[in-house]
Amino acid sequence: MNEIDGKQLSVMIFFIPLVFKMSMLPAYLYETAGVDGYVIVGLFATVEFIQLWAVLFVCQKGGMAGLREKYGDVVYFIVACPLLLVIFIKSVLFITEIVNYVSTFLFYNIIDTPVIITLILVCYYFAYKGARTVARIFETTIWLIPVIIIAGLAFGETDLHGDCLLSVFPNGGSDIPKAISKYLIYTFDFSPLLFCKIKIKRKIGIGVFSVLSVVAVMGCYMIFYCRYGRASFLIDCAFARLASFDTVISEVGSLDWLSTILWITTAVLNLSIKFNAVAEIGTGLKVKREIGLGAFCIALAAVLMKVYVNMEEAFLLATSGIQYAVFAIEIAVPLVMLVLLSIKERGESYATQS
Repeated sequence: MNEIDGKQLSVMIFFIPLVFKMSMLPAYLYETAGVDGYVIVGLFATVEFIQLWAVLFVCQKGGMAGLREKYGDVVYFIVACPLLLVIFIKSVLFITEIVNYVSTFLFYNIIDTPVIITLILVCYYFAYKGARTVARIFETTIWLIPVIIIAGLAFGETDLHGDCLLSVFPNGGSDIPKAISKYLIYTFDFSPLLFCKIKIKRKIGIGVFSVLSVVAVMGCYMIFYCRYGRASFLIDCAFARLASFDTVISEVGSLDWLSTILWITTAVLNLSIKFNAVAEIGTGLKVKREIGLGAFCIALAAVLMKVYVNMEEAFLLATSGIQYAVFAIEIAVPLVMLVLLSIKERGESYATQS
């Protein structure tokens, strides 16, 4: 159910750091740091892969399942609970971004509640099926990218001003630390892979797709800023605006739907892999998969519909002090697991030798 092969992992590694950096974050970064935003997001994406390699190393030693097997339910609970908190907080923010796009850009004058419920139900279904199902859909979805590129080259019309990128670091880079510290919650999304059984035959694919992910996110930001310039901070849903120059001026209409399908699909899959981690936490604590995941989804829906009902409120959550706790947990948990599993592994090795 949660076995992922190397090819599927490579595709997931490409999309996971990219998806939610291509929605509201480009405008946020431009407002805080100007055109330096594309450099900052490149730093975000690059540093994220440090967490990835730690996570993969832990997975090779057994991951969360191995931790429970070697240390028991109590240690498993202590390690899993912080991750549950992180997943809940990020789900609130990311679902709000999807709902914001659907209700303000994709459609007009629709109520958020049915969108929230539909989105959570879809994520619940994929998560219930397991990480393997999510990985297979990720693997299929990547073929939309060449279709979008070909359509854009064939029919696209746009006016890019590359000279705006030359004004990078106008303040000597003084805005970079502020921007990085303000949007940490958009980084380090690989911890749900701790609950997967990963089979890696060749590591070169992981390295290649890691580099491609960094190049893709920086390239998209550069195109976005070249197109909108000083108005970039006013533009929501960056991926949709980038897709808007994939337009055919004829009876065919617009090709924006290609990028819409790609982003919404990968966004849902990104959330689904997080929900799968929640289901695995419940299973590890002897709670039925459907019950534990269902309780999480109900709590999440209640918070989204009653507390964080719009993007502004979710943004306040994302940029509050709680993001530092989220960041610390994302970094600390893989490292703690690595230490614990290494200690147990070394102890078993000594016992075998003696």
